[in-house]
Amino acid sequence: MPAVIRDIARLGVAEIGSWRRSIQQGWRLLTAHHPGTAEEVRTAIAVLVPLASPPQGQVSSSSPDTFGAVALSIPPDPHTCAVTLAHEVQHLKLSALHDISPLLMPEDGRRYYAPWRRDPRPLGGLLQGAYAHVGICGFWRRERQFVHGSVLARADREFARWRIGIERAISILLASSGLTPAGVRFVEGMARTLSSWQGDPVPAGAHRYAVREAQDHLQRWKEANRHPCT
Repeated sequence: MPAVIRDIARLGVAEIGSWRRSIQQGWRLLTAHHPGTAEEVRTAIAVLVPLASPPQGQVSSSSPDTFGAVALSIPPDPHTCAVTLAHEVQHLKLSALHDISPLLMPEDGRRYYAPWRRDPRPLGGLLQGAYAHVGICGFWRRERQFVHGSVLARADREFARWRIGIERAISILLASSGLTPAGVRFVEGMARTLSSWQGDPVPAGAHRYAVREAQDHLQRWKEANRHPCT
């Protein structure tokens, strides 16, 4: 991919090699299995900024103030790398669209449940997260065609889990009265995309996992925040 790794001088020789291998492997997966997403990444992402790895998992972020840059910790495997790029390019696309045609009314201080966060989110954060997770869910939906074994099991679970989460987020967004007319049309378009995925079968175990995770996340969120879910 054409993006460059920024601040590479801060990394040691071994770290530089690990980063290059990780990004190249993820990029090859995207170009082979997800050419449309790969073209979006090629167009929108110009700089990758290394972050220190957290104790568990992987982190990434992007900002409309630094369009074209994505900060991320080193992905542990090619699929995590590819889905991270698919996730972050969604954020960049939505930020660009919002600059052209505002999707949100002025913030009124309300906070909302997001099925992927522990904290209550402003409506703009919920919209960004929902659109990013459409990218994640779509990635795993398509990836199921190309993998088997443990990776297929992971793809089934991720697809089923975020299909449920996005559906809930869309319902909250449309009920919020905080979207502009353009925002309503945009979210309704997301809903149509999600509706076209609802008939895709998943194994019973993946479905049970997704339902359980969705229920457990909402319960933990309510307990942590101690006020009704919006």
